[in-house]
Amino acid sequence: MLARRITDAVPPDRYRRTVHVAVVRLLMTPGDIPDLDPFQRPAWQRRGACRGEPLGRFFPGRGEDLAPGKAICAGCVVRSDCLGYALADDQLQGIWGGTSDRERARMRRATA
Repeated sequence: MLARRITDAVPPDRYRRTVHVAVVRLLMTPGDIPDLDPFQRPAWQRRGACRGEPLGRFFPGRGEDLAPGKAICAGCVVRSDCLGYALADDQLQGIWGGTSDRERARMRRATA
């Protein structure tokens, strides 16, 4: 019942974004992800260069610089896995695989 009350009180877009931010914060926490992963994240996420970095670098506000997040992605060993993951999910926001959500949308349109 608690989940029903929360979703009734919070607009769906805001609720979805709140849940998304909570999941991303968990993903970005430094250290190993336990083998019992309730979110069933791909194993490559354990090796991402973004682990432990401030979230603001990967989720800049409107008009803010994307370069700090993209610079971290540039040297990441799992960049191609991350980009493939992000291209497969059009709901992901922020910088994934060295690309912004707008850049990924363009990439999807170009391959459609």
